[in-house]
Amino acid sequence: SQKEIPRPGNPISVIIFHGKKDGTIHFNGGGPILNAFPVSRSVAFWTKADGCGEPQRHNIGSNTTVEDYHGKNNTEVVLYVFANGGHVWPNRQNDGMSATDKMWEFFVSHPKP
Repeated sequence: SQKEIPRPGNPISVIIFHGKKDGTIHFNGGGPILNAFPVSRSVAFWTKADGCGEPQRHNIGSNTTVEDYHGKNNTEVVLYVFANGGHVWPNRQNDGMSATDKMWEFFVSHPKP
């Protein structure tokens, strides 16, 4: 059964990486291991909690789409979608960018008070 995440007490920045071909946690919800929410529902939860507006969208190469939402208190919700990505950690060789580097840059730019 699916459980909602408790609403955070304050806006918080969130970074999300997801492959459209993830066979374990499906992009549109469900999956063989657990009945996960669709990625869009998770993004909607965080953007609502942070009071975000419409996203800025851009591509990194031909495989990766980025949705960047800006919210209250300089928070940000960023979604990286890998068109050919599965249930593996995104890397330069397969996805044209390093998720590890992007995550590090994100957390350095958004320290938790």
